[in-house]
Amino acid sequence: MAWMWCDPCCNSSTARTHDDDSPGAAVDVLPESRRSDETAQGKGTLGQPGTFSVNLEWDAQALGSLGLKLDSADDVRLMVLGVEKGMAARYNEKKPQTPIQVYDRILSVNGVQGAASDLERHIEAFCRDANAETLKLRMARPAHTVVDVSGKMGLELHYKDSSLGAVVAALEDEGSIAGWNLGHPEARICSGDHLLAVNGHAQRGLEVKQRFQNRKLPPTERYTVTFLRFADAELTM
Repeated sequence: MAWMWCDPCCNSSTARTHDDDSPGAAVDVLPESRRSDETAQGKGTLGQPGTFSVNLEWDAQALGSLGLKLDSADDVRLMVLGVEKGMAARYNEKKPQTPIQVYDRILSVNGVQGAASDLERHIEAFCRDANAETLKLRMARPAHTVVDVSGKMGLELHYKDSSLGAVVAALEDEGSIAGWNLGHPEARICSGDHLLAVNGHAQRGLEVKQRFQNRKLPPTERYTVTFLRFADAELTM
């Protein structure tokens, strides 16, 4: 998806834009800024998981841009793919200990929850409103789980060809993930989790389809799958 939102009534010094380029180059599974010694080994988390609030303040130095690259694999959940010059980058400069990070999810915009299209619409309304000053985002930060699987996973996945990864829509009673869940109840893969990478490489929706949907996996084929898991715990920011 690609968005450019501007207020046609504003001049170039006050117009606000929100850019989201279609995914292109592969995204690092674990960006360097979010690694620890444990996450680099496939353990630990991508920062502290949980939910938190962010207030993005409009100012002239924000360059008229929200500065967030966003993606939705299932038209329900909205994920941050990158932070660029604009309001988000300015926020991160002011809050270096608690920045907006890649893979964070947006849960609500100015107190309004909804599907990805609803959240996009409220962000667009803010970008078009020359009098609005603060964009309030409720966000969730994921942990990550790396699962060793073989053959069929046993997952129903929702994705777009160009999206980053896929969202787990349902789990089958049989398959490697069902076996994983039985043996690892503390790290169960659940509906709503996000399949991000296979064998350490971030996957686009089309790659997920080609790997898992378009061919029968031999039961002896082994691979690792990285899932993002979004917790409900509150973060202190």
